[in-house]
Amino acid sequence: MKGDIVNDNFSRNGQQIGHTIEFKEPIPRILLAPQVAFDTMDLVDICPAEAAWMCFVRRLSNGDFLAYDTFMVEQVVTPATFVLDKTALGRKMSSFLSEQNGAEKFQSVRFYGHSHVYMGTSASGPDEDQLRDFSKGGVDFYIRAIFNKRREAEFTLALPFKGVWVRYAPRPISEFIYLGAEADRSAAWRRNFWEAEVSVKVKEPPPPEPSLLLNGAARVSFPLPTRHAAGQQFS
Repeated sequence: MKGDIVNDNFSRNGQQIGHTIEFKEPIPRILLAPQVAFDTMDLVDICPAEAAWMCFVRRLSNGDFLAYDTFMVEQVVTPATFVLDKTALGRKMSSFLSEQNGAEKFQSVRFYGHSHVYMGTSASGPDEDQLRDFSKGGVDFYIRAIFNKRREAEFTLALPFKGVWVRYAPRPISEFIYLGAEADRSAAWRRNFWEAEVSVKVKEPPPPEPSLLLNGAARVSFPLPTRHAAGQQFS
């Protein structure tokens, strides 16, 4: 598995994307459990705009990363951006601590995926900022995944302790599905479940205040004048 290795200040659109370093061990693969792959394809298909979800990750015995379960929190989305509700995410993360093996589960949320809808899987500036934010706080790795409706996937692995990001070449999502001995082969499509989740948790921003129509076209918005006491001017 080859990947471009870059420092965490790289810019895809810039001339300098960082310095190359050499790993003494093979670069780990990023893999999706079959259920995560099905869930991902459902979510990308269902959402007409950008939307995001989180995954639990564990290391396999050979050092590869396996995303093995998925959840979604409240968020506001547009055709080109998404903003997670940080309060909802914090509440969801805290809820894991009350479950069996809760601390381990809490620590394993190291993956966020999102859809670029019909666009390519290249990361935008906000995507880079989000990965930088998620990989803070003393974690040894964090994974970003970008998908689209053409079933393409692109991963970036942040390794904060090494000071680098590993960017993997985009490929069909089918090439990332894990079918090894530890794979759970009971995966199934859960489209109805995700349709319900998206209807509750994925919202569009509120519409802007109505604009005055001048010559039939919407122009700059400003408040209508209001009359004060008799004899006074409009404000």
